[in-house]
Amino acid sequence: MAFGGKMCDSLKNNKALRLNHKAFSKQKKDNSSYGDMTPLKFKKGSPEKLRALAVQIKREEMRGRIASIFGGLLAIALLIAFYYLGFVKVF
Repeated sequence: MAFGGKMCDSLKNNKALRLNHKAFSKQKKDNSSYGDMTPLKFKKGSPEKLRALAVQIKREEMRGRIASIFGGLLAIALLIAFYYLGFVKVF
């Protein structure tokens, strides 16, 4: 138990922090309950803006799919190329 002394020091320091209530006074002021929050007000979106947003999201999803498919095909092509060039040795 080479670290026994360090663990005791750590426990003693933690106890000192718990007894020091000034360390937690700032946290109590910053924390507010959900009842104290003001409700957020959002503007209503027009149907045109909502459609444009839906199209934009679909385009981004399609770009992500195409990128992942292209990356997978590129990895497979590199593995096949390395195999035929002789970089990969078969046992």
